Amino acid sequence: MGHKEIIESVAKQVGVRKEVAKKIIEAYWDTITTLLSQEKKVELKPYLKLALVKRTSRKARNPKTGEMIVVPEKTVVKITPYSKLKKIAEEKG
Repeated sequence: MGHKEIIESVAKQVGVRKEVAKKIIEAYWDTITTLLSQEKKVELKPYLKLALVKRTSRKARNPKTGEMIVVPEKTVVKITPYSKLKKIAEEKG
């Protein structure tokens, strides 16, 4: 399911026009991205937690050449599933 289909589904469930649902969804994600850019954790209980974490630089091997390279330090978004998502995964597992 893509962005367009999610907007249509939310609009139908809530009983609003697609344009209104789109604005709500975009405001929701804008708030989350703003909080993450401020290095704040975002907890969306009972679904998941989002947080920025720094990955230290490390050595790795280039699979094509076998050459050792250094992967630089970088910041990534860490997603930690909570009970509701874990339950869905366990049922499908």
